Amino acid sequence: MNYATPEFWLLIAFLLLLCGLGKRVYLLVTKALDQHAQTVTDQLEEAKHLQDEAESLLNTYKGKYRNALQEIEDLKAFAEQEVADFKASTEKAYRTFKKEREAQAKERLGVVEKDFLDKLRTEAVEATLLHLEKSLLKDEKTRKAFTLETLQNLKQMSPPPIIID
Repeated sequence: MNYATPEFWLLIAFLLLLCGLGKRVYLLVTKALDQHAQTVTDQLEEAKHLQDEAESLLNTYKGKYRNALQEIEDLKAFAEQEVADFKASTEKAYRTFKKEREAQAKERLGVVEKDFLDKLRTEAVEATLLHLEKSLLKDEKTRKAFTLETLQNLKQMSPPPIIID
């Protein structure tokens, strides 16, 4: 090998240039790769952070969903209890109303029955008196006086009629 030739020195200069440029290129590529690695790492951390946040929100909404379901069940149970209470109170009020109406009907029936019996007695007495008049008394004047006296006695004996509206 001949060190005095220009090709040799051109080769040495070229190798030095390649070493100098290679070192710079190596540093630039290394720096670019490091920046890219840092960017990827940052993006992965951001993705992990977003995933954690999404899981946290999901758990929060799952909890809210469970709470809403529980609240719905509680409201349903409350409504069913209210319906049962209302039904019981309504049935009790109906039974009370029915008993009162039956008592009123029995009372009215008793009054009507008493009025009917009073009227029947009056008619029986009047029929008896009429028959007695026809059979016993022949004189018109005596008959009228006897009838009036009998009717006055009957009015004093029977109680006044009770009228229900």
